[in-house]
Amino acid sequence: MKIILLFVLFVLFVLFAAYYFGKFNVKEGWVDYIQKPYKYVREGSDPIHYYRRDRYRKPYRHGFTFNQTYPYQHKEPLS
Repeated sequence: MKIILLFVLFVLFVLFAAYYFGKFNVKEGWVDYIQKPYKYVREGSDPIHYYRRDRYRKPYRHGFTFNQTYPYQHKEPLS
């Protein structure tokens, strides 16, 4: 009788431990995302970009120019 009681307690303990560790096991769904058009790969748990974001940008201080007289009169960018 004592052995059956110990066996039942052991089974209950194993079931409780499986439930406890299964309930609090956080699974992160990491997914690789490929950005178009150059197939740049990133990973994350959510979609990283909801819209197309090109992999270039305008130069620093784009739009600022100064007057240049050589070899002819024109506006020269600061880049």
